[in-house]
Amino acid sequence: ARLITLNWWYQQLFLSLTLAAVSMANFFSNIIFSLNLFTEAHLRLTVPLATRVVFVVLFVVTEFSILLKCRNEVNKEWNRKSDPTKVGDLIVGPHLNSVDKATAWVAMFCFKFIHLDSIVKDIIIWLHPWKSVQPYGAFKADGHRCYLVGWASEYMFRCENKQGQEELLSHHLFLVGVICTFKVNVIIESASWSPLILAIPSVVNFFVIAFKQWALLNDRVKHWEWLCYQHRLRQDFVTDENQKALEKQKSMHFPGVDWRSQLQERRMFIFRTSMALFIPVLLGIAMHIYDSLQPEERAARLEASAQCFNVTIAALDRSHKRR
Repeated sequence: ARLITLNWWYQQLFLSLTLAAVSMANFFSNIIFSLNLFTEAHLRLTVPLATRVVFVVLFVVTEFSILLKCRNEVNKEWNRKSDPTKVGDLIVGPHLNSVDKATAWVAMFCFKFIHLDSIVKDIIIWLHPWKSVQPYGAFKADGHRCYLVGWASEYMFRCENKQGQEELLSHHLFLVGVICTFKVNVIIESASWSPLILAIPSVVNFFVIAFKQWALLNDRVKHWEWLCYQHRLRQDFVTDENQKALEKQKSMHFPGVDWRSQLQERRMFIFRTSMALFIPVLLGIAMHIYDSLQPEERAARLEASAQCFNVTIAALDRSHKRR
């Protein structure tokens, strides 16, 4: 069971806002980094045009892919929560005007983009007393209002708290890894540490998503093992209420997995993450080799960069003498 107090919910809300800030910082740092590649003199002179163009194209494609994935996931969640036979808590009737519908959809889209946990965005559903089989209690102890919501295990709780995030996190991690590694390639190519500050949010966001994804995959493995064990115990009781609950859990979290199968999600996580880091490294090496095969253009860029540096130093000296 999960004891829900005001203190605990404040902690969850603060954690969600912090992770949302990290995600948005990564998004805006990518935008600024892309603009600096074409506006900052040193980067424009030291980084080849092909490298700058490829980075911008990668950024646009990856963000568009993430937003498209979020849209598809939100539409699935919208249909599930508005269906009275499944959840039915989302009001989408004809009496609701289009502005309210659009506002709710945009809010769900933003929640999906920042990977907001269900305990924060669906607190109304979780704490409502009208439940079919889930244990529930509301009480007041020593003057403090509390709720007690039951789950079969801690793994079930964490899987339901992050329902629908496993596929989106995997997709997001792969694309963030590509952008993050390519940023490092650009920094090395420019031989400058000034853009490093714009790479820090991407690195932090990559490790945050990787940690969340790995923890969720471990919880899903434990939850799947528990479901399979309970299913084997109750195979002879197809009409049992607990068997129906097991089937509902399977359809909700593991819709495409057979009862006799084993999850291979952790292997795919390692493979996709390795590819996300390995592909940009190869691309950066290929671009560096391509640039080295054009010595005249590279020498011209380096000479222009040195002149720009000398002009900057001279301007700083004049400013210091005036003082």
